[in-house]
Amino acid sequence: MVKDSLIENLAQKDWEKIGSLSEFNEESEHFDELKKSVGLIKFIYKNQIIHLGKAIEFENGGIKKRIIDFKRDSNSARESCKGAFIYNHQKDIEIETLIAGNDTNAIKNIKILKNLFLIYYNPKLPKL
Repeated sequence: MVKDSLIENLAQKDWEKIGSLSEFNEESEHFDELKKSVGLIKFIYKNQIIHLGKAIEFENGGIKKRIIDFKRDSNSARESCKGAFIYNHQKDIEIETLIAGNDTNAIKNIKILKNLFLIYYNPKLPKL
């Protein structure tokens, strides 16, 4: 029970609303901070979490890079059903981030948190 309340507490705080995926760019308010940070990214479609991504490469673009991957014309982010859905519905996808930091300890924490949050949020693609 303590574990569940801890996860719920973590799940409810510290998420930063970034806005629409289609509008995220170099002029975005948090752009510079996100390119040096590791953390988690919630992709939300019609108030439902459809994907929980993690960014663990703080020396290679961080969270910013992972978000941009879903907007690029390259197929790399769209090889999965979720990636294709997110790319095709950019204007309807809201993103929120949870920044863990910019070091190896932050990477370890993010890997643990992602697994816990996948259980807590249970993200699923909508049936269209």
